[in-house]
Amino acid sequence: MNITVSSRHTRLSPALEAAARERIGRLERFDQRLDRAEVHFSAHHNPRISESEVCEVVMAGPGSPLQCKVQAADPFAAVEMAASKLERQLAKRKTQRMVRLRGS
Repeated sequence: MNITVSSRHTRLSPALEAAARERIGRLERFDQRLDRAEVHFSAHHNPRISESEVCEVVMAGPGSPLQCKVQAADPFAAVEMAASKLERQLAKRKTQRMVRLRGS
């Protein structure tokens, strides 16, 4: 799977990029047919927003793309939240596909 990591209005540290690639790359075990993933980091600069770090992930493969957008106080926590959200989506998609193939 080809993983692209980018940022808007915030700095992207090498540790954060490596953590995002490793955590999102592990999601390939749910569906081997996924071609690419795009991870976008951004930050809200409004002081009233406590969870200012935003992580947006789009995964593409055959069928409709999977996407999620989460906010957290820490960018590493945002990656973890996005990965767990995508895990649920991938597990649900796999279950639906199996039910359809088995015909029950």
